[in-house]
Amino acid sequence: MTNKTPPSNKLLITLGVSLLGAAAMVGGMQKYRDHSARERVREVLDSGGSLGKIHRLFRSSRPADRARAKRLQKDCDEWFAEVLARNPGLEPDWRPVPDEENGFLQLLDFAESKRVDGSSHDETLALPEDLFALISGNEDWDHDRAAAGLSEHQDLLSEITRLGLLPRQSSAGIAVDRYSFVGARLYKQCCDLLMADARLAAEEGDADRALLRVRATLGIADHLSKIETPSLLMETVSILVRLAVDNQVLPTILPALQPESDTLSDWQAVMAKVRPEPADFAKVLRGEAYVSIRGLAIPLLVENREKLSKHEIPDADAFLDAAAGTLLDHAKQVEGATIGSLSRALSPEPIETPPHLSPGAQEAYEMFYIGAKAWSRGWSRAASIHTRTDAAFAIMAGTEPPAEPITGLAFSYDAENRTLTHPDDPRLKLISTEPVTLPRHPYPASGS
Repeated sequence: MTNKTPPSNKLLITLGVSLLGAAAMVGGMQKYRDHSARERVREVLDSGGSLGKIHRLFRSSRPADRARAKRLQKDCDEWFAEVLARNPGLEPDWRPVPDEENGFLQLLDFAESKRVDGSSHDETLALPEDLFALISGNEDWDHDRAAAGLSEHQDLLSEITRLGLLPRQSSAGIAVDRYSFVGARLYKQCCDLLMADARLAAEEGDADRALLRVRATLGIADHLSKIETPSLLMETVSILVRLAVDNQVLPTILPALQPESDTLSDWQAVMAKVRPEPADFAKVLRGEAYVSIRGLAIPLLVENREKLSKHEIPDADAFLDAAAGTLLDHAKQVEGATIGSLSRALSPEPIETPPHLSPGAQEAYEMFYIGAKAWSRGWSRAASIHTRTDAAFAIMAGTEPPAEPITGLAFSYDAENRTLTHPDDPRLKLISTEPVTLPRHPYPASGS
C-alpha cells in the first residue's frame, strides 16, 4: 500500500528558516582585518563558543570540568540577579510542578539521554535512516513498511507518548543553561514517529490509538511553549510540531479513519487547543528576554572576559538592560492586540540602537535583537493555518466556522468539492497552502 505523501506546507520551511534566525549570533565565524571594538565584539559573538558550554561541562566525566561549570554558573547567576534587580519585569510568574508531573523537565531529561557525545545541544533518536525517511515524508508513504519499522520501536513510542501526555509543564527550578539553546531535530523526530503511528492506527481503524498519538504530539509542543520562560527557539520548534499535526490530521488521518459524527467532537476538541492567542506571543517575548539574557548573553560575556574586555564593552550592564528592556517593551506593545493587529502594534523596524551604548555594546545589541515584527508575522501566519483547521472542523460539525484571523474575512469553502482555502487577500500572500479537502462521509455537507 503506497500513497504519495501530501505536499508539506511551505510555511514549515519558511518559519524554520526565519524564526531560527533568532540564534544568528552563534553562527558565521566571520573574519575581520581590523579589530575595532564593534568588529571584535561581532567576531566573539559570531563564534558562539560558550553556547551550552556550562551544561556541557556539568555533564563531563572530568571533575575539573564540573568544578569549572559550577564557577561559571555561579558567576552567571550572580550577574543575572543584579540584572533582575534592575529589571523586575524579567522575573516570570513561576508555577512549580512536581517532577513526576512536569512534562518539560522529563522531556529535557529524555532529550539529554539522546544527546550525541561531545555535543551540548545535538540530540537524535537512534532509528534507521530508511525509517526516518519514510515517517518524515521524504519518501512516499508505505503502510506495510511503516508498520514493520515501527513494530520494532514500540517501547520508544510508548515512552514518547507518556511524555507527551504528562499534564503540566514548568521551568521553575530548572537551570536555564539546560534549555537556553534547543535543537529542533529530536523533537521533530518524536513528532514524526508519533504522527506516523497515528496514521497507521487510522488506516487500521484504531481511532483511540490515533487520537492518543496526536494528543501526545501536541503535548510535546505544549511542554516547549507553555512553560513560564518559553524562548523563541522553543516556540519555533513548538510551531513546527503543531503545523506538522495540522498538515496530517485533515489530509491523511481523518480520511483514513472516518470517525462517526459523535466522535468527531473529540478530534475537534483536541485540535482546537492548537490555535494560539496574542497573549501567548507576549509571553514568548518575555520568556525570550529571560532566556536570552541569562542563557546566552551573560554566559558569552562571562566566558569571554579577556576578549570582551572593558575596552570593547565597558558598559555591559547597560547593554543587558537595553536588550532586556526592548523585548519587555515589545511584550507590552502586543498586550490587547488581535492577531490581525499584532505586527502593527510593534515598533517600526529596523529599531534604533540605543545611542547611549558604547560602540561594542551597540554591536552586541544589534546582534541580539531578534526582529520581533518580522517574527510576529510568521507567528500570525501559523495562527491563521491553525484557524483554518478549526474552520474545517466547524464545517464538518455543521456549526459556524471562525473567520481568518489576520484579515477578519471568511475562509472560502467549496461545498461541492468540500475544499477549504484562505481568503484571496494580499495580506495573506506569504501563506502558501494547498486547499484542504474535508472528508465526505459521514460529515455534514453544509458550511459557508
